[in-house]
Amino acid sequence: MEEVLLNEKARELAFEGDRFYDLVRMARRRNKLGLDGSGFLAEIVSQKFPPQERDKMKILLQDENNWYLPFQLK
Repeated sequence: MEEVLLNEKARELAFEGDRFYDLVRMARRRNKLGLDGSGFLAEIVSQKFPPQERDKMKILLQDENNWYLPFQLK
């Protein structure tokens, strides 16, 4: 059911720039349930990159700290 919802939302919000945040929410939920949410996110997001860059992006997205822009309070 999760895949059906993600695919429907992808078609509904195409070109609006909201899909990444939906995928991050789903990945965080999967991580909390003990599933591989990081791998899930990395697999889907890396598909938009050229084939020679996909492995590098998968490795980068395995770390949850790389899902957000760095921000430091001063």
